[in-house]
Amino acid sequence: TLLLILAQIEFRLGNSHKCNELCDALLGLDNSKIEALEMKGDICRHFCQIDQAFFYYSKAIENNTNKQDTNIS
Repeated sequence: TLLLILAQIEFRLGNSHKCNELCDALLGLDNSKIEALEMKGDICRHFCQIDQAFFYYSKAIENNTNKQDTNIS
């Protein structure tokens, strides 16, 4: 989606605040969006917010696992 592409661009440009806002908007539309959860984890890790990073990475893994289980069924 466009929001995801914009978030990726902002992340690569080093604009963590704008990337975070875009990820929040994306997660507001689809709270299981794996890429947005991973980027939020990356942002938290960059700012040494390890517990928050772990939370977002865990949610991404959980959602990916659920997605794979759905595709198998």
